[in-house]
Amino acid sequence: MMDPVKEAQMARALGLSPLLALLPFVETEVDKAQETLVKHVLGQLRTRTLTPEAALAAWMEYAAYESLLIRLNQRAKQGRSDAEAMSGELTGPAKRG
Repeated sequence: MMDPVKEAQMARALGLSPLLALLPFVETEVDKAQETLVKHVLGQLRTRTLTPEAALAAWMEYAAYESLLIRLNQRAKQGRSDAEAMSGELTGPAKRG
């Protein structure tokens, strides 16, 4: 029977593989959404229609995008780390010449 901690690592690593595959696409889409948001705010600044409420909402939206990317990248990093640790265990110790 496998150690429960190792089972959890394996489940995390396997569960994150779809995330790892989609991460570049998600990062691109979030960058586009942030760029669109900034352009919208700058347009409101140029036309002098930006209100404090709209500026705050835009800032919160931008921060939410950043938070999402940070969280996804942290999970991806943890999944990679777990997978690397497990691959070392599955292949056995490296032989020294």
